[in-house]
Amino acid sequence: MIADNEGGQAWFGAARHSAGDRTATNRLALHISDLPPSEGVLMTTYHSSGQEVATGAPFTEIRTTAETHSDLLDELWSALPPHLRIAAAVFAPGDLAGSSIRQTSRTRV
Repeated sequence: MIADNEGGQAWFGAARHSAGDRTATNRLALHISDLPPSEGVLMTTYHSSGQEVATGAPFTEIRTTAETHSDLLDELWSALPPHLRIAAAVFAPGDLAGSSIRQTSRTRV
């Protein structure tokens, strides 16, 4: 993600395997502007039932009541089914050093 704090704009990018028979990678760029506090955009590359993995929808618009990085991370983490909790991070644009990160401690095989 690239963010412009002055103009309230952000650009997100994702790469995902074609849903068809092509071996090429599809690349998606999403431009967000005027995103107010408590609203966000969730981009995913894949979704899974825990058994099957498939290409996910390009993005989902969200709204939250979280007021801190920690609250937002708690909300995101608790929304994931336990068997899909691998890692999550929350950060403010331009402040990656201040990010909040959570990851599962169990080893996956």
